[in-house]
Amino acid sequence: MPKLKLPNEEIIHWLIKNHSSSGIVKILSIFYHYKMKKILAIFLLSLLIVSCGPPKKEIAQAACSEILATRNFEDSTRVQIYNKARMDLDMSPISSSDDKTFFDIKIRYGGYDGCMELFFPPPPPTKKELEQQRIAEEELRIIRENQEKKRAEERAIKEGELRIIRENEEKKRAEERAIKEEEARIAREEEERKKEEERRIAEEKRIAEERKKLEEARLAQEKKLREEEERRIYVKENTVTSYLYCPSNSKISRRSEVPSYWKGLIINKLDDDYLNSSIYRSSSQVETAILTSFYKSDHEFGVMRSCQDLIDYSYAYNEQYPSDELIYKFEQKAIKDAENENTKPNYIDWDLRKLGLTYDQERYLEYRRMLKGAPSNLNVSISSFKQKDVLLNGIEPLFCEKVGTEIYVLDYLRVKPEIKKNIIIRKSQGNVILDSIDLDESVLMTGSGRTFNRDKFSTSEYDSCEIINEDEFNLKVIKPLEDKFKATIENQKLFLENSKKDVERQI
Repeated sequence: MPKLKLPNEEIIHWLIKNHSSSGIVKILSIFYHYKMKKILAIFLLSLLIVSCGPPKKEIAQAACSEILATRNFEDSTRVQIYNKARMDLDMSPISSSDDKTFFDIKIRYGGYDGCMELFFPPPPPTKKELEQQRIAEEELRIIRENQEKKRAEERAIKEGELRIIRENEEKKRAEERAIKEEEARIAREEEERKKEEERRIAEEKRIAEERKKLEEARLAQEKKLREEEERRIYVKENTVTSYLYCPSNSKISRRSEVPSYWKGLIINKLDDDYLNSSIYRSSSQVETAILTSFYKSDHEFGVMRSCQDLIDYSYAYNEQYPSDELIYKFEQKAIKDAENENTKPNYIDWDLRKLGLTYDQERYLEYRRMLKGAPSNLNVSISSFKQKDVLLNGIEPLFCEKVGTEIYVLDYLRVKPEIKKNIIIRKSQGNVILDSIDLDESVLMTGSGRTFNRDKFSTSEYDSCEIINEDEFNLKVIKPLEDKFKATIENQKLFLENSKKDVERQI
């Protein structure tokens, strides 16, 4: 069989696609392939005369009308109408899913004309038409390319313009940001400068206030020291010391004028206030020191090495008075409180508590406070307050010496004399308020149960007392006590020496 020269591929594709099941198209395709043009033309003309007659066209028109009259979802009805019409026209029905898809597309988008084209496809284009179509497509392509090029140029121009605009806008925004950043920087620097200035002013103010406080504290300290020195000088220059000698009527013997018992009083007075004073008694005995609360890390527990140990660590001041200076300061404060009425109910003087005083000492200071008219927080339930309940005795060593392992002492009393007075009190809002004072200026209290009658010049133990000078007091009061102490010490030393000799002889 000779080699075939195929016709235009587009024409063959169109014939096969639209008439694949038609015997007429197959014959047409065969004749076309063997270049039987004349025979093909005559045969084609005869076929067209036979196939395109009115009956066939009417069958197709009726089928298309019925198909388009059906609703979209009546798919099976449409296919039945279509297949019946094709079979009536000696055409093959739908035989594949592709044919069904092609049918649906033609009906949906082509309508009636599309439906008719399913039965009578349009003839394939001629070479001239194809050439014209190619030329038209080429011209269209060129036109499109030119349009695309023009649009590209326009886009480029627009993009360039937009780029310039964006660059200008970005430049403008950058300039605005730079301006804002500069303004913000200037504002921050200004704010920081203000803060730094405020800190500097605050620091200068703080330093000035500290200097002022230090200066005030220094001045206050100087004033305090000056007042204390003035007070000390004043006390020293204005303290009146009286030496009282109070003997018993009985004598040590018939021929002697020396009394069997006596009492010596050193009374110190400043203006109307009595200061710490001393009482010495002929009945005082030399005794061995009793250890109470003596313990230091550099000392063996329970062993006192010297009289200084006794004084510093061990000696029991059972009823020691606050110092005269503390009493004076406390009373000045009480006077201010009474004048300003700045004490509250259930008043507690915390400054007093911080001093670490004993309960008796605090009670005594509260007693002195009430005498100045200031409220107190004393917990009392009686209407009057006896002076003797708050007067204290301070027991201190007059002479002290260590013999062997024992420390021997002779004591005297340190007292705070007071004009005899009982205070009449009442309670108000939790505070104890002074109502009145039962005062007896003729009696001077020198401790619990001990009085000195200033009118009769006598004590509770002896009927008469006399004022003597310091030398006479030392001779009549201090010297006998010293002799008693020395005699006891000599006897203890002699006893200790004899004990040592006895031990040596035995060895």
